[in-house]
Amino acid sequence: MATVMPPEQAVTGPPAKPDRGRLLPFTFAKRHGLLVTAYEDGRALTLVREDASPAAVAEVRRYTGTPLQLEVVGREEFDERLQQTYERESNNAMQMVEGLGEDDDLLRVAQELPEPSDLL
Repeated sequence: MATVMPPEQAVTGPPAKPDRGRLLPFTFAKRHGLLVTAYEDGRALTLVREDASPAAVAEVRRYTGTPLQLEVVGREEFDERLQQTYERESNNAMQMVEGLGEDDDLLRVAQELPEPSDLL
């Protein structure tokens, strides 16, 4: 059973550069029990394992650069959703790599890039 904290209880702090769309590093998410699941209305929707520390929550707030809306869940539900999220991201990355054809010569592409020019 999940407990959702209202937005007015979201963790705030000095804003950083927003990093939307990027997952927390897996080891951090697993160790500290925090998982950003989405960004909506300027907030990072964050799954929080019931034993997560306030310091770790503050670090996620700093990392994302946005206020957090927290959903507190038990260890079992957190572990299941963590696994699903990172498996899905791993599959997406594998599909992107498979999309690179064997005919693609990255060295050739890099050599065809225009030389940087001085803007002054």
